[in-house]
Amino acid sequence: MNRPPVAYPVNLSDLINIADAAAELDGMRMFYVDQPAEQVRISAMVEQLHNLVERAAVHDAVLIYGPAGEGVTT
Repeated sequence: MNRPPVAYPVNLSDLINIADAAAELDGMRMFYVDQPAEQVRISAMVEQLHNLVERAAVHDAVLIYGPAGEGVTT
């Protein structure tokens, strides 16, 4: 049985929290300096989280990340 796609309500604050958590996780990679495979896994996870936030926010991503190059805002 195929289930239709389900949408879940999230707000801008939720998306900012996800983006901030992804940025924090990205910073934690340095603790795995002796585990390159773990660094790659974390990098992939961080990228997926940021993609999720951008996909959900669409044109409002600038409210989360600011103008290009400024990083995550809180």
